[in-house]
Amino acid sequence: MREIRELCLRGSQLTRQLLSFARPQAIETTRFDLGALVDQLCPMLRRLVSERVRFEIETEPVWIEASRCELERVLVNLVVNAQDAMPRGGMVRIGVRAAERAVLSVSDTGEGMDAETQARIFDPFFTTKGDAGTGLGLSIVHGLVNRMNGTIDVDSAPGRGTTFRVYLERSE
Repeated sequence: MREIRELCLRGSQLTRQLLSFARPQAIETTRFDLGALVDQLCPMLRRLVSERVRFEIETEPVWIEASRCELERVLVNLVVNAQDAMPRGGMVRIGVRAAERAVLSVSDTGEGMDAETQARIFDPFFTTKGDAGTGLGLSIVHGLVNRMNGTIDVDSAPGRGTTFRVYLERSE
């Protein structure tokens, strides 16, 4: 019975992810400080991941106009992905800085990815986690960032960890 329940819960989560991917709703945007949002979310993020994962946070005030809720989903997905890349633990660094655009970065000290994997990470249903993953996390992140008129890139190499950078328009 426990196994059936877990499979049903997993199916339900997968269905929700598919629906959010296939039928995006209209987004409500507000003006807020991205650095403050990250600072506010950090206690929850620390509880979300294993105690073997350490956090380093470096933020500065950067005002943007975006969907706060969707940006929270982006950050949570990136942090969970970083944890999954570090099965024995490690460091997650989250940063917010002002450049020409607002930059949100999430870095891990995990296993890293080769160029072939990097080329596919935003593809729906692509996963390196076998049966443990749906392959929707990063494709949803990519879609959410695009809906906020932003861009996302990845920098990684095997044995060197991974850094995701989200670029969003600043609101002065």
